[in-house]
Amino acid sequence: MQTGSPLEASTRPELSNDEADRVEKARDEANNDGANHDEAGNDEADSDETDSDEEENQAFSEVLASIRQENIVSFCIETRGRLDPSFSIESNPSQAQNATLEPVIFGSYHAIFPVKFHDEVRWILKVPAVGTKNHFDSSSAAALRSEASTMRLIRKATSIPLPDVFAFDASLDNDLGAPFILMSFAEGASAYDVWFDKTIAPEEMHARRTQILEDLATVMIQLDQFAFKTGGAPVFDQDGTIAEIGPMRCVDHQRMLERFGKDDEDETPLYYTAGPFDSPRAFYRQAIDREEPSTQPVYQGARKLLQLFLDWIPDLQAETPFVLAHPDFNFQNILVSPQGQLQSIIDWDGVAAVPLSIGNKSLPSFLTRDWDPAMYAWNEDMERGTQPDGLWEDSPETLQKYRREYQELFQARSSSPSGNNPSMTKLSLYVQNLVIAAEDTMCRFEILKKFVEEIMPSVLDMAEAGERATLEEDFNVFDISSGLANGTLEQRTTDLLRRGFETLLS
Repeated sequence: MQTGSPLEASTRPELSNDEADRVEKARDEANNDGANHDEAGNDEADSDETDSDEEENQAFSEVLASIRQENIVSFCIETRGRLDPSFSIESNPSQAQNATLEPVIFGSYHAIFPVKFHDEVRWILKVPAVGTKNHFDSSSAAALRSEASTMRLIRKATSIPLPDVFAFDASLDNDLGAPFILMSFAEGASAYDVWFDKTIAPEEMHARRTQILEDLATVMIQLDQFAFKTGGAPVFDQDGTIAEIGPMRCVDHQRMLERFGKDDEDETPLYYTAGPFDSPRAFYRQAIDREEPSTQPVYQGARKLLQLFLDWIPDLQAETPFVLAHPDFNFQNILVSPQGQLQSIIDWDGVAAVPLSIGNKSLPSFLTRDWDPAMYAWNEDMERGTQPDGLWEDSPETLQKYRREYQELFQARSSSPSGNNPSMTKLSLYVQNLVIAAEDTMCRFEILKKFVEEIMPSVLDMAEAGERATLEEDFNVFDISSGLANGTLEQRTTDLLRRGFETLLS
C-alpha cells in the first residue's frame, strides 16, 4: 500500500520490524474505523467487513467474561419503563417483555450491546474495554462520567445531534457487573460511505460532500459557548453543570507500542492522565514531555525539532484559550443520510476542553490525511477509480479544496465582526498533526518531513542568494534533526526554520 512519497534511504531512519508492524497495524485499524462505527444504526456494523469475532473476542475477553449479559435486556426494560410510563411492565407486559439483545459489536475501545424493543426502538449499552476489575481505575471512572455528562449537556444546550444518554454507571457495582453508558441507537450511514460513493456522478458527490461540511460547521460552531481558561476534562456537579476542568485521560501510544514489540497478547487499551493545563503550550507538549527519549540520535533530533515547532505555535492571547471539542472528529463518528444531511455525531469518549487551535472549529480529521504521511494511503490509481486494498483516499489537491470550503463555511456562520477568527480552522491543520507527532512516535518523522518540505519554499525566498545552494542541499528533516541532536545546527538555519514555520501558519 502506498503511503505517500517515500523518504530517500539516506534521510529515512530505519524502522525496526516491530515498529513497521505497528505502523501497518495502525493503518489496518484506521481502515476499520473509517468505514464502521460503534453506535450507528446502519447494517455495516454487523457485516462481514468488521473484524473477525475471534480476534475481537480475544481483545474483549475479560469484559465478555465479567459482564452479566443475561441482565442487559431486563435492565433496559426497567430503565425505559421508568423514563416512559406507557412502556411499563404493569401497563403493557407483552410489549415490555418483547425486547432482544442483538449480537455484540466491537469498537477500538468499547464493546457495544444493542437492544431492540418490540416497537423497533433500539438502544445500546456501551461498555469500555477496560471495564473490568483488573483495569477499571479512578481515571477511567472519571472519563466515563465526563463523557456521559458532557453528552447530556451538549444535547440540552445545542442542536448538535448525538445519542440520548438514558443512564450510566462509572463503577462495577451494579446489576450488570460492568461500567456502562446506556443510550439511544444512532441512525445513519457512516460519512465515509457517502463521501466516497462511487456510484453517483461527480457533481452529486460534490453536492453531498458540501452538505456534510455545511452541517458540520453549523453544529460545531455552537460549542463556542463552552470556553474555559484551563484545559482538560469537564467535571460535573450533581445537577449536571460543569463545576471545574480536571485531568483528562489520554491513550498511551508509547506503552502500547512497547507492549506490541514484546508480543504481549494483552490488547487492553492503556491510558495515562494529564492536566489540567493552564496554557495551550502545556497541552501541546504534555505527550512529548513524558516520553522516554530515544537512544538513536536522529530520533533525538526529531524530538527536539518537534519541540521547537510546538513552542512556535502562535499564542492566540485569548481570555479563554480552551474550548470543548469532539475527541475524534472523523468519518467513523459522523453519521449522515444518503444525501449527506447530518444525523448524529457519536463516540464522545475522551471529550475535553482543548486549545482553540484544535477545538470546535478544527478541520475534520478526514480533511487532514495528507499531513500524516505514515497513515495516508492515496495513490493516483484511486483517481482513475481503481478499488484500493484498504480505504479510499482523496488526493492532496482535493483535500486542500475541501479544507478551504470548510474554512469559508465557518466564516459565513460567524456572528462576530472579526469573522470569528476563521484562520483557526486553517491553523488546526498544522496543530492537529503536530499533536499527532507528539503523541505517536511512529508518525513523527514523516509529519516533520512534511513540515520541512512545506516550509522550504519560504525559506529559500527569505535566504540570501549565496545561501540558497547550501539550503537546497542541507535543509531537510534528516540534516536538521541530526544538527539538533549533536548541537551543530547553525543559528541562521534555526532562524530561517522559525520564520518559514511562522509563514506557513500565518
